[in-house]
Amino acid sequence: MGAVVEELTDRYGPLPEPAGRLVAVARLRLLCRSVGITEVSAPSATTLRLAPMTLADSAQLRLKRLHPAASYRATTATIQVPIPRAGSSVGAPRIRDVELVQMVADLISALEGKPQGHVDVTGPAAVDNAAAPAGRR
Repeated sequence: MGAVVEELTDRYGPLPEPAGRLVAVARLRLLCRSVGITEVSAPSATTLRLAPMTLADSAQLRLKRLHPAASYRATTATIQVPIPRAGSSVGAPRIRDVELVQMVADLISALEGKPQGHVDVTGPAAVDNAAAPAGRR
């Protein structure tokens, strides 16, 4: 993925914003595939669902620490996480676009035991090891 983005940037200059969002989503899809997640959806305007994702007890505790309002259902291997707000005020809009994609990538990395920021799906120099199997990163 990085080589494609580098070639496009070299040939045509900086990527337009819509193309950058497309690249971020493609990188997130590679990350999801590498950990076995087949569904990332928004069943409502305020909630994200990730499935299937089986969490060990330590990962469940990490999920609750990172997102206290999140829920995990072991029977369906489903995680539901509220979409965070863009600011600290009550009426602030929810994050979206590349910020939301990066939040999902950070959540997956954290639940896999990786440090926050391990995978940057939004930047031009984003980590391409997102597609590597979990034990080979």
